[in-house]
Amino acid sequence: MGCTSRAVQLQIKAGRWPHQKLMNQISGLTRAVAYKKRVELQNKTDLEAGASDVKTMLWNAMAKERPDLYKQVSGYLDRKVQEGKP
Repeated sequence: MGCTSRAVQLQIKAGRWPHQKLMNQISGLTRAVAYKKRVELQNKTDLEAGASDVKTMLWNAMAKERPDLYKQVSGYLDRKVQEGKP
């Protein structure tokens, strides 16, 4: 009950708080938390997909327009992965 207000806590202690109303509020809060987590996960997935598209576009453009830079960056990243320091 850490999230409930002081007034609600007093009503519960005094027995003036209908149990059904409390259960409905708990159910509503549970649905709200589940919805928030679902939306956060969807936003993260969308963000990751967009970032992946940008990386692909960047690598393709670099390989085409600056092959020397592409080779340098690819070589550097490959060395870091082999060293275990990505």
